[in-house]
Amino acid sequence: MSDVIPSRPPGVPPSTSMAMLRAAVKCWARMGTDVQVSEYLGCRPGAVKTIASSPEWRHLVLEMRGEIDLDLEQTFTRLGYKALAQLEDRLKYGDFYITRTGERARRPVDAKTLMQAAQMTFDKREEARNRVDGKQARPTDALADALNHIAETLRSTVPRMQRTSPEIIDVESEPNGDPTRLSAAEGSAILDAA
Repeated sequence: MSDVIPSRPPGVPPSTSMAMLRAAVKCWARMGTDVQVSEYLGCRPGAVKTIASSPEWRHLVLEMRGEIDLDLEQTFTRLGYKALAQLEDRLKYGDFYITRTGERARRPVDAKTLMQAAQMTFDKREEARNRVDGKQARPTDALADALNHIAETLRSTVPRMQRTSPEIIDVESEPNGDPTRLSAAEGSAILDAA
């Protein structure tokens, strides 16, 4: 791989070395934040999106493709395996907690949470691969199912949320009594109607 590209991406200061530019591309490919990438580039964080969308940046990404792929594979595979190792340990021995006497003990753990963490790591690896390829990230089936469920819930609650006009009840007071007290006949008539 040569260190020569047709031109520097616009917005990158001339003082930024090629090594720093390559480190910025690697950071960007690993889903680095604009602040992290800007530290390598020596520019303000707001300029990173403009720099990363330039053809010169894309050329550098394509030139470094093999190096980026290897780095991404190693990073996300290592994270995925660490999550799986923790999952195995927590499934085998349980989760730590402090007892009433102050001792540390383990109890069975909810594996669903750990499986979601492992799945998220592998999904992030795939998302990073797609980002380098320039592909749009496709929603996972679980995400699509969750969004469809939310949409169905909202559709089913709309009819329940429609307001009806309030029913006005005319109350007549007793000529010599309390309007809130009912006679025995009126009370039994209300109970019979219910």
